[in-house]
Amino acid sequence: MLNHTTATERAFAFRALWFARGFETPLPSYDQNVAASGAGADGVSWAAHVEEFRRVRLATVSLFRNMPSEGWTRSGIASDNPFTVRALAYIIAGHLAHHIRVLRDRY
Repeated sequence: MLNHTTATERAFAFRALWFARGFETPLPSYDQNVAASGAGADGVSWAAHVEEFRRVRLATVSLFRNMPSEGWTRSGIASDNPFTVRALAYIIAGHLAHHIRVLRDRY
């Protein structure tokens, strides 16, 4: 699950970067099953997963911390759906919160 969370954050942060910088080309969908099957996550140590998530999160925070004000108001299409950069920031945070909640509820 940590690999999924990290990969999804990376993909959504890329979407935010793409739209914030003014690219207008729609982005393709993100299929979590395809991403998971190509990750080789079982061959990565837990410590390496944690460190990768930490680094991706730091990069995401840096992306949004240094976002020009006009970047926050931009939008684009991904997976045939409209997204604003602001919404993507909330989606990234909410995705992690969702998985933490699932872990707490089930385990």
